[in-house]
Amino acid sequence: MASVARRGNPQDLADRLDPEGVAMLRLPALVAALQSEDAHEGVRTFQEKRKPRWSGR
Repeated sequence: MASVARRGNPQDLADRLDPEGVAMLRLPALVAALQSEDAHEGVRTFQEKRKPRWSGR
């Protein structure tokens, strides 16, 4: 499957997988995004009712 993932559009691979397979491919990226400094800043911003100060991390 690695050779398929390296060539062509990543959406092509997603089209060949069942929904659970697609979710498993996206899960690591989602976890990383939710653990980022900007994700935490977003929550704090909402709670404190202020404008965000994004760091890009």
